[in-house]
Amino acid sequence: MSRFSCQLQHATPTAAVPIGLIQNQATTARIKVYDVTIGSSSAPLAEHYLHTIERVSGAPTGGTSVTPNPLDEDGSAVRANSVDTNTTAPASGTGVVLLSVGLHQQNTFHWQARQGSELVCQATDNDGFGHFTPVIGGTSNIESTIMFEE
Repeated sequence: MSRFSCQLQHATPTAAVPIGLIQNQATTARIKVYDVTIGSSSAPLAEHYLHTIERVSGAPTGGTSVTPNPLDEDGSAVRANSVDTNTTAPASGTGVVLLSVGLHQQNTFHWQARQGSELVCQATDNDGFGHFTPVIGGTSNIESTIMFEE
């Protein structure tokens, strides 16, 4: 299994639209998210956000393609598709919330799974995970780095 790092960002997040998505593009791999870092590169403001990592399915519309970076340059090529700066949610909407954290805009949050406790999706085309902000307290840039294995 190869491991990847994917940086997602959105300059003008909205409640129903994901910051970014990581989704299967093959039925032979299961994405396993094991590390998530969330923060903001904007100037300090008194803003609060609720961040969620949700299971999603269905293709998104709009957004900018992001290529996940291999953590091992000799590993296999990534099969997952990543998109940030989305304009709409995936066709099936949002899924089950697997991780939820409320943050002040000036804080950074880091989550790391214990071995065997990774967030895992089905080996189905367009199944994966999204970083959402269902409660938005301002207009700050939001960034996340999601590390996953497939």
